[in-house]
Amino acid sequence: MRTIAFLGSKKTLASIVLTGAMALGLAGKAKADDISPPAWRGQPLTTKSVWEFNSQPPINWTDNPADSYTSIGDGIHSLYSSEGAHAFFNPSYFEWDTGKMHNTSGGTATVPFYIVNFVDDMLEKDLRIQFQYSNSAPLVNNLIGWEDGGVPGWEDDTPYSGTKTGEGNQGNTLRYEDWQVEPNPDYEYVYFMVPADTYLDQVVIDTISTDTTPTVPEPSTMALVGTGLLSLIGAGFRSRMKK
Repeated sequence: MRTIAFLGSKKTLASIVLTGAMALGLAGKAKADDISPPAWRGQPLTTKSVWEFNSQPPINWTDNPADSYTSIGDGIHSLYSSEGAHAFFNPSYFEWDTGKMHNTSGGTATVPFYIVNFVDDMLEKDLRIQFQYSNSAPLVNNLIGWEDGGVPGWEDDTPYSGTKTGEGNQGNTLRYEDWQVEPNPDYEYVYFMVPADTYLDQVVIDTISTDTTPTVPEPSTMALVGTGLLSLIGAGFRSRMKK
């Protein structure tokens, strides 16, 4: 079931559901994209989206475009749309704090990240998701890829659930997760679960369309963790402008 709330004629506001509470703590700063970039970054049919939160959002900043969005094509296939990448922070739950997004809600908040990809015939989509934080670690609690159905809007688009294939931490400030979606979708929503009082400092999301799962060497400093992800607690989808 899709939960829809419109923000203007072309945009859809992602739902955010609050649950639970978590602990305090403070951490140092390092660039997430310097810690564990995927080996396939920069290859054909890849994208890279970065949120650094360095600029204060406007008053109505529910739709937060990526600070940078890079796509590398193959000369044949085109991007699904020109929208790039967006995050959906609810200003009722988050405050901007000079390069950080702070969850001040008192509970856990889900934040969707929307990523545009290439429309191609590859078999699968692989994602490397990195985030830098202070206090309690965020998690990716769901990832849904969507295949365009051909009709303007989203009503006939087909959803595909992603599968987590790897994860790791470095200390108490950096985390990565690897996800895979089959069949290969045209765009994805990545749902972050951000604990109460957590500062989200940076998010980096890399994607690649591929016929085989890329071999990505993990940094020796990363320790794999075995915690299962919680079920989806909030979902939101936005209409898109098609090429």
